[in-house]
Amino acid sequence: MTIFQFMDTFRTEQDCIEYIKDLRLKQGITCKRCNEKTKHYWVKYNNKFQCSVCRSRTNIKSGTIMEKSKISIRVWLTAIHFISTIKKSFRYILL
Repeated sequence: MTIFQFMDTFRTEQDCIEYIKDLRLKQGITCKRCNEKTKHYWVKYNNKFQCSVCRSRTNIKSGTIMEKSKISIRVWLTAIHFISTIKKSFRYILL
């Protein structure tokens, strides 16, 4: 994916949240409180998963490298895209 395709796909923070949400749903979410692995649903107004068993909420960034970061998901995805698609060493780019 080129940077232009990336920017077209992830135009807004909400586009990035939807992408991460879909990835997390495919992978599966485990409740940190009760260890429930299957019964979660999406709470749209605050972008969190909620356990159907104990009602504990899990942040979209929880359990990822983005956890406890105040940086937006869009910035994270952009950085991950750059790092994973770069063809030259960072040393040559910075010079």
